[in-house]
Amino acid sequence: GPQGVTDDKITLGSYTDLSGPLAVWGVPEANGLRMRVDEINAAGGIHGRQLEIVIEDTQYQVPRAIQAANKLLRRDRVFAMVGALGTPMNLAVMPQQLDAGVPNLFPMTAAPEMAEPLHPMKYAFFFF
Repeated sequence: GPQGVTDDKITLGSYTDLSGPLAVWGVPEANGLRMRVDEINAAGGIHGRQLEIVIEDTQYQVPRAIQAANKLLRRDRVFAMVGALGTPMNLAVMPQQLDAGVPNLFPMTAAPEMAEPLHPMKYAFFFF
């Protein structure tokens, strides 16, 4: 099956700013992701699988985002990237992420590249 999915767990990943200049967005975003995962798990999960979310701090720096994404993709083997914060970070990470078949769900950026060109692994929240 796909990476990040076992018989009893689905692992999601996110990278955001928890301690840098955009922590004012990143910390509440991370808290919201954790809260929603807890709610889903309390309701029985998804098809009997519990969700796990692994959130990495980028300090809103591209090199740290690349490092975080490498960890999430290779070591944590996440099923999907959720709410990744920052246009430059997403642009730097997305090629390897999409090549690995890991969807980019609802990135925290309004850059048109999050949806264009069309790709089956891009799911952007913002409309242009």
